[in-house]
Amino acid sequence: MLTFSNHAGETPSKRSKIEKETNFNVLVNFAVLIGLCVGCAIGAGVYDGMSGRSADFYEVGAAYSSSAVVVGFITFGCVVISPLLLLKTVCDLLRSASSGASSWR
Repeated sequence: MLTFSNHAGETPSKRSKIEKETNFNVLVNFAVLIGLCVGCAIGAGVYDGMSGRSADFYEVGAAYSSSAVVVGFITFGCVVISPLLLLKTVCDLLRSASSGASSWR
């Protein structure tokens, strides 16, 4: 009878330590992004609800919404989309540069 005592327990993960840490860092960065976006949305809503701003005098009737809550949601959407689009653009530029450098050799 042949027994293996080394395999008592759970099978070890094949993921490297850097891969596990990278996943954690991505989640933390995403949480920070969402936190900043919520802060910007709340700030924009509060600022839009204030009276006596210069926009009341110089841009009469130019508001894109009559509700500060809607302004907050619009700001949140714009602030979330901007970094994601920037990341996509940078990744595309790096991919293009990489393919151009590999075909240049």
